[in-house]
Amino acid sequence: MRNLTALELGCISSIQKYTKQTKWDKKFLIFGDRPKETDCHHLKGIIFITLWDNFDVLMSVAEDFYRKDKHPITRPEYLQETYDQCIEVLGQKLLLYLEQVNKYHIACISEFRDQLKKFEELLPDIVQLVVGKLLKDHEQQLLNATEKIWQGLQEQLQKWDMEKNKNKNKLRPTLGHPDNLPQLEALCQEEEERQKEQVDGIRLCTQKLEACVIQSAQRFVSALAACTEKILGELDNSLTVDDVQTGKKEIPREKTSTLLRRKQAGLSLAVEECKLVAERGSRTCPGIPRTALAGLPGQILCGETAAVTTAKTTLGHVAAVRERDAAYLKFKQVLETEFGRTKEENTAHLMKAQHWTDWWKKSMQKIKQLYS
Repeated sequence: MRNLTALELGCISSIQKYTKQTKWDKKFLIFGDRPKETDCHHLKGIIFITLWDNFDVLMSVAEDFYRKDKHPITRPEYLQETYDQCIEVLGQKLLLYLEQVNKYHIACISEFRDQLKKFEELLPDIVQLVVGKLLKDHEQQLLNATEKIWQGLQEQLQKWDMEKNKNKNKLRPTLGHPDNLPQLEALCQEEEERQKEQVDGIRLCTQKLEACVIQSAQRFVSALAACTEKILGELDNSLTVDDVQTGKKEIPREKTSTLLRRKQAGLSLAVEECKLVAERGSRTCPGIPRTALAGLPGQILCGETAAVTTAKTTLGHVAAVRERDAAYLKFKQVLETEFGRTKEENTAHLMKAQHWTDWWKKSMQKIKQLYS
């Protein structure tokens, strides 16, 4: 083999350089600019990088094939006549594949957005269950606490009734005789102490019930505010349909008659996506108002809780505030009912005790008058 001259080496180098530039030009005409560094983070970019990197291999294989004179061809109808035609057909097929990838990508995004919309539509039901469970638990705690106090009072009332009947049985006409005066005075003192103990016990029970109602109100308002704030925080961190960009797709053309009807009705001619909530941005939710009961005029059981500012507004956010307010009003009504029951029971027990006291005093006077 003879040695190549400098002129021949320069021509070969020029040809190779021209060939590389031609391949690059063909590749650029088919795919456009080279992939970006950020393209490796999403599906379309990964597919594009794969096709971009491997198109050089396809061009090299096609170039080697068309340089040979004879080939064992089995399906000539699929073979292009020239190298340039082959590269053009391969490029069109790859572009068609990229278009299919884009359609698949758009379909996946659309399906994912539909799932997020459905999830957001279900959020109010979830919030209702969470707040409802909190309300039910605190109602049960209030019931258990008050029933325990009422049960203690009933046991004391039974004890006081037994002592009352015992003293009643001791009360006889003969105690009015001057010789039995010490016994009468001792019995009278014993009954008066019992009566005082009963009245004090009834009032103490009433105070315990009032304190129980106040503590239950404070615990519930605090727990409800904390629960609502936690729900709103979780909803702020959750993915919504607004966080997912829509894929680029062709907007369907509306009929002329439809556009004319919209124009006559003063509506926008553009196709707008239906929003789940009118205002989707940040909003400030007011706190729970001050808690006061009609049975305790002038007394504030709980102060107003702090307002909460959210980063988003979804159906879940709206439902959280709505369910919070509804639960607060319902529990407040339970407190009013329990406080009213306490007041009625206290009045009834004190009236009954007073009636017995009046009867005892009259009985004592009658006995003393028998021997006067």
